[in-house]
Amino acid sequence: MLTLRHKWSTRHNSVARMTKLTNRVLMLQPKAAGFVALFVAAGTVLIVAYAGSGFFVVLSPQQGVIQGNAGIVSNASAVDGSAVKFGLQTPAPPTPTPSPNPGSSPSPSPTGASGCSANGVVAPCVGGPTTGAAGWGTPAFDEEFSGSALNTSVWDAHDGWTNQNNVTDHASNVSVTGGEAILTLVSSGSGAAIETKSYALPVGGFAEARVEFPGSGTTIYNWPAWWISGPNWPTDGESDIAEGLGTLTVNYHSPSGAHNQGTVPGTWSNAYHIYGISRGPSSCKVYWDGTLVKTYSTDDTGKGENLILTAGSGNTGAYGTASEVKVDYVRAWN
Repeated sequence: MLTLRHKWSTRHNSVARMTKLTNRVLMLQPKAAGFVALFVAAGTVLIVAYAGSGFFVVLSPQQGVIQGNAGIVSNASAVDGSAVKFGLQTPAPPTPTPSPNPGSSPSPSPTGASGCSANGVVAPCVGGPTTGAAGWGTPAFDEEFSGSALNTSVWDAHDGWTNQNNVTDHASNVSVTGGEAILTLVSSGSGAAIETKSYALPVGGFAEARVEFPGSGTTIYNWPAWWISGPNWPTDGESDIAEGLGTLTVNYHSPSGAHNQGTVPGTWSNAYHIYGISRGPSSCKVYWDGTLVKTYSTDDTGKGENLILTAGSGNTGAYGTASEVKVDYVRAWN
């Protein structure tokens, strides 16, 4: 039995559109369970029945039963309102590979759980931890931490900062090894932070990082965070994409105050997960492992926001190896 998840558009909230099976496009508007359509395309007879609860069944005498979900797929990250999501049992249909822009070289496609790809290039993880949203092209910012030390032409390792998450940040508490950046809380007063020097996420952009936060079960140790922030706080806004406050949470700060979005249920400690944000002109959407977990309104100035990772002190304390915030990559699209 083949499970498919087809291409949808959020601009058609009442119409479930199935992509071409052969040389025809079938339009479905399910309202009640039962028979929907019978048609012939390229010599293949297809019977489409709506089973209710947003689920349809396509029966083909030649190919057996094809099942599909008729629910609308939300995709806030794609500016044109479209995205591609596929079930794990079904490979994506072939799509033409876009020609690279002159003078640019496409980033290599990640494999396995390390990231997402679509159309042969690295893509935002929207729809699942290994399936990217189409149409974004090469990232505008891509840090894979492949060297033996932090790339200080890209990152500022805060050194001597005393105003973040109850610690003084020290550059010596940041290391890069084995394709990971590691931020360590050495003691209750000695932490770490890295921030992009020149790249800032614009309105309309999408940023994500693959991070392992320290903790046990649903408890997150200390005060670690992956976040974005404008040059003037809080006027230019701050979005905490994943912030450890005992549990792992999402939060927003702006001229109108703190807007805590709360805990995202689940076990997020001691394993890598992909945390992303789609920044709109008046709202943000946060995705964890490709799933939309929080949506909130924004009222900041809309200026570009730097990408930041921190290891601070608070909540359930742990130090040294037990405190490590590990970062596999940081990527952003404009």
